[in-house]
Amino acid sequence: MKSLHILTSVALLTAGWGTSALAAPNKPINAADVDHGTGCLVRGSASQAYAYDATCDFNSVTKAGKDGARVFFRYQDKGKLQSGQAAPDKALTLDISMTIAGQSCIGKEVITPSGNYSSNLTCK
Repeated sequence: MKSLHILTSVALLTAGWGTSALAAPNKPINAADVDHGTGCLVRGSASQAYAYDATCDFNSVTKAGKDGARVFFRYQDKGKLQSGQAAPDKALTLDISMTIAGQSCIGKEVITPSGNYSSNLTCK
């Protein structure tokens, strides 16, 4: 997974995937829940270990169906490689594919020679 936050989000998502969502008092149960903040895991290649980037920005959206069951999850982040992580010689795109609680998830990691890192993951 791409960031510390996505690991937490996926753990929470997996634990409560089939349960009713908790909506704010004035929001319908199937309203989208948006989260954002800082702190992500980044890497410079598929064989490189992840390192924590405290200044990385992330956002996520979780959507529930009318029955309250989660039906959609989207995560994005943008950060910088950390000290000791080598940037690739040319832009690198890594595909992500996994199943979480029966939902198919796909995404990408993009790493640039300048050390910029971004990732995204969509589960439906």
